[in-house]
Amino acid sequence: MIMQQDAIRAAIDRIRPRYRASLIEFEARLVAALDDLQRLGASEANLGEIRFVAHRIAGTAASFGWPVLGAVAMTVDAALASVSQVDAGAPPDVAAVHHMLAELRRSLGQ
Repeated sequence: MIMQQDAIRAAIDRIRPRYRASLIEFEARLVAALDDLQRLGASEANLGEIRFVAHRIAGTAASFGWPVLGAVAMTVDAALASVSQVDAGAPPDVAAVHHMLAELRRSLGQ
């Protein structure tokens, strides 16, 4: 059992640099979607992009050593999953998205 856990840890350590690179890409995508959201208001495109990024991070971050980032992303993903349509009267929780962005940057050491 210990050897199997060591093998899993070693495999994660080998792919962590690629995962970190994907987090850098996700950070850029999140910034662009947030900018679009703030300039143009909520749309299926920008909310979909934010949810995509949140969902991907929520499902993987803890495995690579960033459990707080994963939990924050999970909160954003769940909140956006409950939005069935873009409703101008009920804008998304932008503060939660900014929190996810801040945690993402903290995780990347920025």
